[in-house]
Amino acid sequence: MEDRQAFLGNTVGYLLSMAMTGSPPSDDYAKPTRGSLLGFNKALAEWYDETHAGNFNMVPTILAMYATHLQKYDNAVYWASKGIVQAREKGNLFSISKLSELLIASKLGTKEYQDVVEFAFESATSTAALKIMSEETAFDLTAEYDAYSILGPPPNNKWQSVEDIFIFRCVLPLLFELYHAGNGSNTNATDIAEWILQKSSMVNGPLESAMNVHARFLSEGNSENLQKMAYDVRSDNIYGPGAIALLLSSFCEDADLKYSILSHAVAMHAFSYYHQPDAMLWSYWANELRAYWLLKLSNARFLFTTPSFIERELREMNDMPPDGKVKSVLKIVMAGLKVGFHPVFDNTKKWLYK
Repeated sequence: MEDRQAFLGNTVGYLLSMAMTGSPPSDDYAKPTRGSLLGFNKALAEWYDETHAGNFNMVPTILAMYATHLQKYDNAVYWASKGIVQAREKGNLFSISKLSELLIASKLGTKEYQDVVEFAFESATSTAALKIMSEETAFDLTAEYDAYSILGPPPNNKWQSVEDIFIFRCVLPLLFELYHAGNGSNTNATDIAEWILQKSSMVNGPLESAMNVHARFLSEGNSENLQKMAYDVRSDNIYGPGAIALLLSSFCEDADLKYSILSHAVAMHAFSYYHQPDAMLWSYWANELRAYWLLKLSNARFLFTTPSFIERELREMNDMPPDGKVKSVLKIVMAGLKVGFHPVFDNTKKWLYK
């Protein structure tokens, strides 16, 4: 049994690396061979002692990451759900970070919004702690760590990083869920705002600032004022509360579609700083933004050039990485509305067209 455990860990690690990079994990990494499970490998079994056994608590994580990269999301969610419990028990921050992030998108799909908040906060704390560990010490991906011990008691700059990540993994998609179809008056809005604010660890920190933007959206509903809040610093290096302001500005009754698509582009550019190109949350945004702009197109076809062509392009996007799908939606709609980039948005333009 031990030899098979070792072979399984070696194989899934090799396949993940080949899928993501096109190369083995290292030059001396053993390439899996056919027939390795047919007999007993004594040397491999002896190698698999208590010291090495700890490495293989990451197998569900690697399988989930592999399935995500292949866009086999049902399989990814299956392995993430299997692996998250063991990852928590063993304090494996890398696994917790990856699996909880993946499960955010799953819970968004099933409208389990309180679970979205919890998984996003777990992902944000573990991701921030991982970054600190990798910068300050020799870090073992398979070892046991405690995120809260690494971050220290709030408030501090480390918790500011947690809140920044949490905004993009939780607040941004949840507010889109609430308001993109004009249904923000439902009772979920109050509950979600309370759940989010319970995670705030800093007075006037990023999370509190983001929810202040949300409160202003509810009280005023003025797109121009929200855009001004986002661009206090005249560049498109938008931070969390600014991305929230831009997103919500597109849901105001007075919103101009040209400004709305530009706001979505800048918000997604900001989102890209916190997520890998194959993250499952990109798939969420690709599907939701496409549905949102198809609805806008159907309601105001006269505002778009060649609306039939745009509709066909949005409905028939070719297979591509999930972040590429988001970029395609943005570029198709911007072309249809004849939206150009002001020099102040040069960073977003480079991201979108690279």
